[in-house]
Amino acid sequence: MGAKVDPSAAFGPTLKVDLPTQLAQLGVKLDQIKYLGLSHNHFDHTGQALSFPKATLLMEAADFAALKSDPLPFAVSATTLQPWVDGTAKAETVRGDHDVFGDASVVMLATPGHTEGEAALLVRLPKTGAVLLSGDVVHFSEQWAKRGVPTFNKSRADTSASMDRLQAMAKELKAILIIQHEPADIAKLPSFPASAQ
Repeated sequence: MGAKVDPSAAFGPTLKVDLPTQLAQLGVKLDQIKYLGLSHNHFDHTGQALSFPKATLLMEAADFAALKSDPLPFAVSATTLQPWVDGTAKAETVRGDHDVFGDASVVMLATPGHTEGEAALLVRLPKTGAVLLSGDVVHFSEQWAKRGVPTFNKSRADTSASMDRLQAMAKELKAILIIQHEPADIAKLPSFPASAQ
């Protein structure tokens, strides 16, 4: 936490305030978190998972299975998900779209391409309406227009199909589409807890 970004490194994840601290500021205890849904198995999306050992991990089956591969795929670290990998914490693997609460308020969407089991998230909020969180279907807004696909993605064709799916859903649902690595997109929503309304 608070590490300086190394401009020479391929990846330089850092954060100012971790999730447990943010949740504590809102009066939410870590044991109140029932589900930990992850878009995929890359370290930059699993880094704080160990803060929620009592939560049930929701992850697409192919990405969960890859955590047990030898060698591990690109950017995957099983260490950040060890309790779920070794079975000391509960994991539920999903295939295809998954309605988390059974009421369509939170739906994991199968959007393979970046990884075999990449998932986006559709959240229907009472005031804001539909919000689509892209996971890593795309990393930057320029990818929409140029149909850019990183060379390290699992499948170019699947990535392209997932991009099409998210854009069509956003249009049909009049949803706010958030690219999770795009600072301008993150700024489209107010800070939590206001963003949950």
